[in-house]
Amino acid sequence: MYKKNYFLPIFFTLLSIFSLIKLYDHATTLATFEYGEWLINYQHGFVRRGLVGEIIYLFSILFNENIQIAFFVTISCICLLYYFLNYCFIKDIKFNFIYYLIIFSPLFYLFFVVISKVGIRKEIILYIFYLLYLLYLSSKHFTLKKNWKFIFIFPLLLFNHEGVFFYLPYVILPLLFLVRKSDLRNLIFQTLTLIVLSGFIMVFLYLNKGTPAHTI
Repeated sequence: MYKKNYFLPIFFTLLSIFSLIKLYDHATTLATFEYGEWLINYQHGFVRRGLVGEIIYLFSILFNENIQIAFFVTISCICLLYYFLNYCFIKDIKFNFIYYLIIFSPLFYLFFVVISKVGIRKEIILYIFYLLYLLYLSSKHFTLKKNWKFIFIFPLLLFNHEGVFFYLPYVILPLLFLVRKSDLRNLIFQTLTLIVLSGFIMVFLYLNKGTPAHTI
């Protein structure tokens, strides 16, 4: 127990510091992929993957329209929230050699830090959503009625990246292990609502692909 409490806070703190340093480098050097992908926005009309870029653009007004500062602050907050939720999710795990091996794998948490020219991808927002979702499902406050908020939030993630659509089954599958038979009808209704809303948004996004002008 002592090792768990001692190791994880230090690990995620160091990981956060190194990640923020790389984010600052991307913001100052204007790295095309790591920086530009986040800045797709709605200033030239609606376009897919433009939601976060529009938020960054509007947020930049607080910094005299300095996009670089708005980018760094926004993505830094997203990054720190991601690490914090990961800590909350795994802090009660009893670690052994296999867990440490996974934690230090360059394909896991260290990927962003150790691999050159790799930035924080937009998929991190999906990961944050799913961590919040799993934490809620594992809490004593879980009820299928309260789960509607996640059903309605998930389709909105498609405005950040349409690839999120293929993770739709992972929203429903955990519920199959939690709901009672008496709630099965409500589960089916939530599932159909999720599929229909996501489907409509996918069609809408397909018709609004955008152009290079949508990137600041």
